[in-house]
Amino acid sequence: MIIAADIRVLASVNPSGISEYTDQVLANMIALDKNIKWKLWFAGKSPKILPWMYSSNVTLHKIAYSGRAFIARSRFTRRPFIDHMISGADIAFFPHFLLGETSLKCRRVMTWHDLSYEHFSELLDMRHRFWHWWMKPHMQAIGANKIIAVSHATANDLVRIYKIPKEKVQVVYSGISPNLQPIAEDMVTEWRIAHRLPSKFILMFGTREPRKNFDVLLRAWRTLRMRHSDLGLVCMGDSGWGERIYNKNGLYIFPAVSSEDRIYAMNAASVLVYPSLLEGFGFPPLEAMACGTPVVASANSAIAEISNSACLLVDPYSVTSVANAINLALTNDDVYARLIMRGFIHIQSFDWRNTAEQTLATMVSS
Repeated sequence: MIIAADIRVLASVNPSGISEYTDQVLANMIALDKNIKWKLWFAGKSPKILPWMYSSNVTLHKIAYSGRAFIARSRFTRRPFIDHMISGADIAFFPHFLLGETSLKCRRVMTWHDLSYEHFSELLDMRHRFWHWWMKPHMQAIGANKIIAVSHATANDLVRIYKIPKEKVQVVYSGISPNLQPIAEDMVTEWRIAHRLPSKFILMFGTREPRKNFDVLLRAWRTLRMRHSDLGLVCMGDSGWGERIYNKNGLYIFPAVSSEDRIYAMNAASVLVYPSLLEGFGFPPLEAMACGTPVVASANSAIAEISNSACLLVDPYSVTSVANAINLALTNDDVYARLIMRGFIHIQSFDWRNTAEQTLATMVSS
């Protein structure tokens, strides 16, 4: 069997949840069965070269078009066929709905992460609205032989909004990196001091765009500062769009974050807060749990589904709800300990090897 896998998202300068998914699910699937040949393809900018790309059953293929030219041709002419460009494939795997055409002989399997662009189109800037219109996600979902949804929330959206038949959608949860785990306290303290961070701080991960709901967290933090004057707020991720200029007193913003800094920040934080208005999965809450950090998260979409009872769920539209939950996690020792214990138990269900096994099985049976 030959599987063509789209690795264009790995060329992104700023890694995202989708690039993390692509990296981990492919690395683990490629290791499962050496008899399966993987053809990793890209157009335009070269992706980051990762260790698993050197596996004996892997070949890299650069499509002979610039990234924009390839997308434009795919959209307007429905050519070229990817499987023809790389000398054949039985299955084409798309970890995201970037445009790309295949012949009728090649089965299409796509992973869908969320439909936030349908729920909150008014929160997108013009560039992102155009991008989603240009990629034709609705038509791509209809044209896929099988869709892997990363949560039941996303699967339900595909069925309800795009009218995709239920039997065409398979839910497969993502995993979390085994590198995310508690670190020795003295090492965490050394990292925190080196980055000039306070001993107590709230941590938020994600692009600061309207859907991530940074404004509500900022207001909740300012409310809490009346009781906890030494409490900082650390935000890690791209600046995004729609962001205002904030008072930096006690607010620390890291626009670019390394994998090492991500792990140390998760360990150093007093609490991770994830107030997003909608997510298709949501990595940060699980990553914080793996590091022994309590979590406050929105009681909506896949966030509540994935985080379950291992965190404090809040109304993301209510500053009071968010502030009260953070305060509870910071001041109630029993709640704090219970959240950490539940978190360690809960994250055992999210393993990339399991994700890879289920994903590969879904592709083979498509």
